Amino acid sequence: MTKINLSKILNASKVVSMLLFVLVFVLASLDMVSAAACPSDLTVFTSPTQINVGDVTSLIKLRIQPPGTPIDVWKAYANATLSLPAGLVNLSDTFKNLVGFTQTTYSWTVNATQQGTFEFNVSVVNDSGVDCTNTVSVNAVAVKNVNLSIALSDLTTLKMNQQASLDVTLNNSGTDPAFNIDENLDSVYINETRVIPSVAGGSLNTSTYTFTPNTCGTDKLMTAEARNFDDGAGNVFQTISDSDTFDVIGSDLTVLDVALSSLTPVAGNKITAVATVKNENGTDTAVNGKVTFYYDLVQTSNKIAEVNLAGSNGSNVSVNNEASANTTWSVNSAGNHTIIAVASADNECPTSNNQRSSLTLTASTAPIVDTTPAPSGGGGNRGGGTSAGTVSSLSKDGPSSATKFFVVAAGTSANVRVTDSRIPVTLLQVDVANRVADVEISVTKLDKEPSTKITEGTGKVYSYLKVDTLNLEDKDVSRAIFRFKVDKKWLLDNNYKEEDVVLARFNDGKWNSLSTIVLLSEDKYVTYTAESPGFSTFAIVARNTDENAAANGEKKEEPKVEEKKPEIKPIENKENKTEEKQPEIKQGESAVSNAITGAAIALKNTFVGKHPVAVGIVFAVLVALVALSFWYKRMGSEEDSVKYVVKSTKSSPKAKKGKKQK
Repeated sequence: MTKINLSKILNASKVVSMLLFVLVFVLASLDMVSAAACPSDLTVFTSPTQINVGDVTSLIKLRIQPPGTPIDVWKAYANATLSLPAGLVNLSDTFKNLVGFTQTTYSWTVNATQQGTFEFNVSVVNDSGVDCTNTVSVNAVAVKNVNLSIALSDLTTLKMNQQASLDVTLNNSGTDPAFNIDENLDSVYINETRVIPSVAGGSLNTSTYTFTPNTCGTDKLMTAEARNFDDGAGNVFQTISDSDTFDVIGSDLTVLDVALSSLTPVAGNKITAVATVKNENGTDTAVNGKVTFYYDLVQTSNKIAEVNLAGSNGSNVSVNNEASANTTWSVNSAGNHTIIAVASADNECPTSNNQRSSLTLTASTAPIVDTTPAPSGGGGNRGGGTSAGTVSSLSKDGPSSATKFFVVAAGTSANVRVTDSRIPVTLLQVDVANRVADVEISVTKLDKEPSTKITEGTGKVYSYLKVDTLNLEDKDVSRAIFRFKVDKKWLLDNNYKEEDVVLARFNDGKWNSLSTIVLLSEDKYVTYTAESPGFSTFAIVARNTDENAAANGEKKEEPKVEEKKPEIKPIENKENKTEEKQPEIKQGESAVSNAITGAAIALKNTFVGKHPVAVGIVFAVLVALVALSFWYKRMGSEEDSVKYVVKSTKSSPKAKKGKKQK
């Protein structure tokens, strides 16, 4: 039988008891540790992390996100305590009771009395009476007396392409300096930043900026700013600024027209180009105005010349004033060429594309010979005027051709040859009655209908024209002969005949038809000639029978040419040159014959002249009248012969004697 060792049993019991005691102690310790631990969702923060010395608006906030449902918000927490070190002053409650409180954020107002970085504790006591503590920090800085402002110098009106200067002034009215100032000036003309190291308290700093406006306009904005400056103690201030508006003025040159001495030059010959320029929409006088001439393209290789403008103020052109520039160019090849004039000035505002204008010419390889027959009508000497040349241009009314004459003697002619193919008139011969000098005659094709246009239903207008003269009045003109062309295709398209065309002149408030004759009919054009007693507005118009009848109210205006009556000479009898053969009878025959011829000529261009049947009837009537005239004269002659025989018989002595014998 086994023997039980009581001493060993007792020793084992002691060991177990000690182990149980240690276990209970550990468990109790763990329970105490668990009760005193801070919940993981307890958060403490400060806003901002930096506060200013003496600034009572700096807040230190405690934010706690409690566990559990919203109903048990603060059930586990009794209160919160804020412990501050020296240098920080709590301006609110130190203790806050959390029981029954429904918000999750508590705030304290803290003031810094000195500079430095401070740590402080925020404690929360749980329901077991154990403190939960979090540590946070804040940086307190001293604020210095810096009071900086910025200002722009006054801006009113600046000039285009002329350098302008502007002052920016920083004014520190505080007692402490401002440091590291980023000064910026900004507009459409400049954007520049300068670093100003410092501006002492109670002092100014002025910076001068220069720039050149390159566009014109009103209410341009300029802004100056001071950015990112500090007080040297770590305090950075907000951006300050100042702004102003201003105007930029300049010239605006417009090329009104380009005129060429010839639109059909010969290749290799020189032509003259004249550009007329106006400072039309400018706000300032054009400075050093000029015109650059090009051919075909505006590029350096095609540049003809750069010419200064010449006006009343030289090359400077006041607002709304005009000036001109001219140059010569040797036509480099045959064909079409465009002469381009571009105006510019030192202060030109690029506001529009009217700074250029152009005109196209057609150069030939050989001189163009005018083979068109001369105008009919005769009278007067030809070519009496000394011409200064013809210039074609595009006027405001349409393409125009002007010829100047130094002197035109009385009884001679001034011939205006129009080479511009856009103008139907090819030649205007002006017979001058009085001596005139410094004369200019221009023929213009009107692009628009005049206010006094041809009445509807009285014909279709091929072209409106006007003739303007300088130092030449209607009283100085004995007659003017027009030569003009009409496109055959136009006549065909509008169902007109060649002889339906007439030149009409507007005079005394109405349109008057001029005597018009077909001069030449070619493949493409019909050439006409017409005479006019003076100048004004003209219309080349075609009229059919109905339209001609509707236009009968127009007065036929005849040229100022004295009518030469046919010279009547008696027919002499070779056998007997006495007047016994009654020459007055022959004279009557001549008068009747001339009347017939004159009537036939007069009827050529009338309604009757266009109808041969009517001409035949009129001719038959006139022949009958001539026959009756001869019969009447013959009867009268026979009666006179009978009377003569009776009278002779009575006066014979033999007759008397025979009577007595009976």
